[in-house]
Amino acid sequence: MKIKFVSICVFSVLLAVFGCAPNNSLDTVIVKGTVKVDGQPMAGINVIFNPVSGDGIPAGGVTNIDGSYTLTSGANSIGSGALEGDFIPTFSKTETEQREPTASPEEQQKKYGNKPAQIFHLIPEKYSNTKTCGISPVKVEKGKTNIFDFDLSSK
Repeated sequence: MKIKFVSICVFSVLLAVFGCAPNNSLDTVIVKGTVKVDGQPMAGINVIFNPVSGDGIPAGGVTNIDGSYTLTSGANSIGSGALEGDFIPTFSKTETEQREPTASPEEQQKKYGNKPAQIFHLIPEKYSNTKTCGISPVKVEKGKTNIFDFDLSSK
C-alpha cells in the first residue's frame, strides 16, 4: 500500500514538473533503459536526466517492477523521450514516515510537535544529486538507439 501511494505521489509530481498535456512540441528522442540496485531491478525509482549545460530541459521517468523506464520531457506525451544532448542521470526513491491519524490538528501538534514526517531514502541519497551521484554523463542522439542501463550500489 505504501509503495502504491509513493508511486502515485511521484507520478503526480512528475506530471506537475514535466507537464501533463499531450503536446509533442519538443523535438525529442526516445530514451529508455533499466535501473538495478545491486544487480536486482527495483520499481519506483525516479530517473531524471539533467542537462549538463544546466540550461536545457530535463527528462524524467519512473522504473517499473522490472526496473525499466522511459523518459518524458516537458509537456510532451508520457514516454516521449528527451531532447538531444548530454545529461547527468540522477536517481531517487524515498518513503515518508507513516503517522497515525489524529482527530484534530491540535492532537497532531501535541503528538508530533512541529517535527516534519521523516523521509527515508530507499537507495543512497548520493544518487539524487548531479554532483555526488558518480554517474558519467550520457549522450542522447537522434538516429541512435538511446538505451541506458544503470546498476547502482546500495552501499
